[in-house]
Amino acid sequence: MDDQKEIDRYADYLNAIARTGLLFNRSSELADFTGYKPARTSFGKYGGNHLFPKRAAFDTLDATRVKTIDPDYSLSVLLEDYKAASDYYARFKRHRYFSDNGDCYLALVEHFYGGSGEVRDRQLAVDIGAMEKDGVDETRSVVPLLIMISLGVIPSYWNKRMSEADIEAECQRMVGFVEEMVSRSEIFSYQPILSRFKSFAEGGAGKNRISLAWWFEMILLCLFRTSSPSRLAEGVQNLRFADFDIEGVWQTKDAGEVWRFERISGQAFYAYQYRVTSSEVWLYNRYELMFMVEMDKIVACLRSSDAMDDIVKMGGIHPKHQSFVRFTCDEQKQPQWMTMTDIGADELAVACTLVRLGKEDARLMLDEHLSRAISLHPEKDYQVYSTAAAMTSNYLFFPVPGKEGLYYRVPRIDAFQGITLENFLVITMKDRVIVGTGVNLIYYEVTTEAQRKKHGIDITEGILV
Repeated sequence: MDDQKEIDRYADYLNAIARTGLLFNRSSELADFTGYKPARTSFGKYGGNHLFPKRAAFDTLDATRVKTIDPDYSLSVLLEDYKAASDYYARFKRHRYFSDNGDCYLALVEHFYGGSGEVRDRQLAVDIGAMEKDGVDETRSVVPLLIMISLGVIPSYWNKRMSEADIEAECQRMVGFVEEMVSRSEIFSYQPILSRFKSFAEGGAGKNRISLAWWFEMILLCLFRTSSPSRLAEGVQNLRFADFDIEGVWQTKDAGEVWRFERISGQAFYAYQYRVTSSEVWLYNRYELMFMVEMDKIVACLRSSDAMDDIVKMGGIHPKHQSFVRFTCDEQKQPQWMTMTDIGADELAVACTLVRLGKEDARLMLDEHLSRAISLHPEKDYQVYSTAAAMTSNYLFFPVPGKEGLYYRVPRIDAFQGITLENFLVITMKDRVIVGTGVNLIYYEVTTEAQRKKHGIDITEGILV
C-alpha cells in the first residue's frame, strides 16, 4: 500500500497549486493543461488515493512549468518555503509595524540581503530572530515569498478560495517595490538584472506568479552579492573567465564600424569603437569593458569615457554613460565572431555582430586607418597608469605619475575591505590624476593639494609602514 503520508503531501501540493494560481494565471488554464476538469476546485483528488498519479502530475508540472524557468528551481522546495512564508505572514500581520507603509518589507530585505544587521522596530527584530532560529536565510525563498504575500501579489499558501492572477497589475506592483528598494543602493541600481526584470514585467505572454517570484528572488540574491565591498570583491574574483580572449581588431559585417580591444588586466579591456567613412576614420567612443557572469550568461559592463568623470564628481555613473551587453560567441577561448546585445541603458545602446580580423588585415587596419583616427572627445580620454604599489593595515600607496619614489598615501576605509591590490588603480586623464577602485566605484581625484586634503590623502617619499 502506498505511503499515506506521501499521498497526503502530494495532494496538499496539488491543491495549493490550484488555489494559489502559482503556475497558471487562470484555473481554467490548469484544467486545460492537465485535462482534469475538477482541477479547478479539487486538484488534490487527482488519482484518488494512489501515490503514482499524484506524483506524476506534480513532477510533470515541475518539469514543464518550473524547471523551464530555472533548472535549479525545485517546486517541492519552493512550496515548503511558501508554507513557511505564509505561516510567518499569519503570525506577523497582527503587529502594527507590518502595515507601516512597506518599511518593514524593506527592513526584511536590508537585514537578509543588504548586509545590515540592525532592525529598528523591536517587535520586528524579535520576529526576524525567530525566522533565523528556524533556519531562514538568503539561500531560501521564504523572505521574497513573504514580501510578495504581504504586498498582495500572491495569496497565502493556505488561501481557501481559488485565486485568479491579475498578472499585469501584480508585475507593476513588484516593479514599484523593486524601484523603491534599489533607490537605496548606488551600486545595485546599475545591475543589468534590473533592466531585464523590467523588460520581463512589461513583456507580453508567458508571465505568471512563479516566474515573477523567481525574478524577485534573483534580484534579492544579486543585491546580497553587491551589498558589501567584501561580497562584491569576492564576486568579481569568482566571475572571471580563465581564457576569454577578444584582444585584437574586429569589424562589423558592413565594415562601417571597427572595434579594437586592448586588455587592461584579467577580464578588463579597453574597447575602442571607430566609425569608418570613405575619407575619414573617427574614434567614436572608448569604453572600459569588464566581463562577468549573470545567471550563466556572459555579460559585459561598458563604461564610456564620461563615466570616470561621473564617478569622481558624484560617486556613481549616469545611466547614459554605462551599458550592459550580453555576449554570444563561437567559442570562449579564441572567438572569431561575437554578437553584442544591449540589455542596459537605452541612451548607450550597443548592439552589433563583430568578426575578428586576421593578423595581416588587422595590421593593415591599424597602420593605414586606425593610426590616423580623429578622437571626438580627446579631453575625456583616460589611461590606467598603474595598480596600487602597496597596502598596509591603515593605508594604500599609489605611485605618483612621473615622480619616481613618491606615493599617494590613501587611508584604508571600510569599503576597501576584501578588495585585492590589483583592483586599485592610478588613472590619468589629460592633466588630472585619479586613484581608487572600480569594484565599488570609489575613486578620488588627487590632482591638487585641496583635493587630496579633502580625503585625508598626502604624498610620501617611499612606502611608510
